[in-house]
Amino acid sequence: MIESLKTFLIVMRNVNRLVGIHEPGAYASVLVRFAQHFHGTFPTMARLLRIKLGQEKWLDDGDPTFRSYLAEVQQLIGYIDQLPTDASSTET
Repeated sequence: MIESLKTFLIVMRNVNRLVGIHEPGAYASVLVRFAQHFHGTFPTMARLLRIKLGQEKWLDDGDPTFRSYLAEVQQLIGYIDQLPTDASSTET
């Protein structure tokens, strides 16, 4: 989970840019801005990021954390799926 977290944060950063949030920042800022814009919550991703950054220790069984992490990934994908498409980019 911790290894894949960076990938999803990069996806969030790029979605932020697509919706007009061009603020460069640390991964924690990216997560906060994405959540604010889409009115979502990502507590497990935020916790995993704190663990990755050494600000918190891993103290629990991975199974419940993994389930909530997957739910947050699904939430992220749901927001991406709702983004408007640019029809002009698909025309050849």
